[in-house]
Order: sequence, then C-alpha cells, then structure tokens
Amino acid sequence: MPYRERNHKIRVVSEDTVVVENYHLDWTRDGNCDMIFKFDGNQWIGKLIGDNCIVRGNAKVISEINLTKIGLESRDKGVNENGDKVFGGWDLYKFVREINSAVE
Repeated sequence: MPYRERNHKIRVVSEDTVVVENYHLDWTRDGNCDMIFKFDGNQWIGKLIGDNCIVRGNAKVISEINLTKIGLESRDKGVNENGDKVFGGWDLYKFVREINSAVE
C-alpha cells in the first residue's frame, strides 16, 4: 500500500495561498498531512503544515513541492524519531514540461 494514498480538496485562502486538505480514502479528515502552497510571483511553493504527518507507524513525512511555469519539483521523505531517512530521497525530483512545437 502506498505510504500516503489519500483524497484531497483544495481550499483557496487568498489570491496567493491555497491549502490542500487531506482525507483518508473513506473521506474522513486527516489534517495532519495538509499542505499549504504560496505563490511568490514566479512559482507556487508548497510544504506540509506542521510536522505531524506520520505514516508507516512512526515515520514523519517531510514534503516539498514547487510548481513552476516549466515543471514540478517534488520531494517526499520519511524520517524516524532519530532523523534517519527511512524512505524517499534527500534531493528534489525535477519534472520538466516538454514543449512540442510540431503542428499536426
């Protein structure tokens, strides 16, 4: 089972801030894994609200997402109570949009 399989709702807070609310698969609320995204004029920068998103028993999730004009940068990792990484990566994964100029 994926470590963070959830349902989500987007709540607009302001013109430059949104919250992605997390729900379990049965749609019961799990506010511990909500993420906040803020627009800095160039990109949306997202992170978990707080540090209470716990999965797989005792792994604390650290999550970052940057949405840019050309792609997405993302990192999820889990750390144990000693700060040791138990899953995920230290670096951001970068996904770049390919632009196809060919016209069909």
